[in-house]
Amino acid sequence: MKLSATFFLLPILASASPITSPDPTVLPRDNACKIINAEANCYSKPSSDAAFIRQISSAHEFGVSCVAKNSIGYKWDYIPGWGCWVAFSETRAACEGMSLCCDFVRRLEY
Repeated sequence: MKLSATFFLLPILASASPITSPDPTVLPRDNACKIINAEANCYSKPSSDAAFIRQISSAHEFGVSCVAKNSIGYKWDYIPGWGCWVAFSETRAACEGMSLCCDFVRRLEY
């Protein structure tokens, strides 16, 4: 009986784990990026007023699929592996020149 309970609970417990690292897959459309400071915050929308998703350390490498400008003109990089946005000013220059996330940003509610 204990064995069957373990097999039943294992998928539930595994899905409840927090995201500790980015999706290691950097798709062809993505640039491999890093942040320039020790840490940066990643948000649900391209705004520091949006919901906080996670903190990124300088040790992480992550894929950025596009760049967006928010309503006050600041640029933000979208990280599809985490589903969140990091301020463009926090990422290294290698992220520059990415395509704009125009269609995605239009669907966001500010």
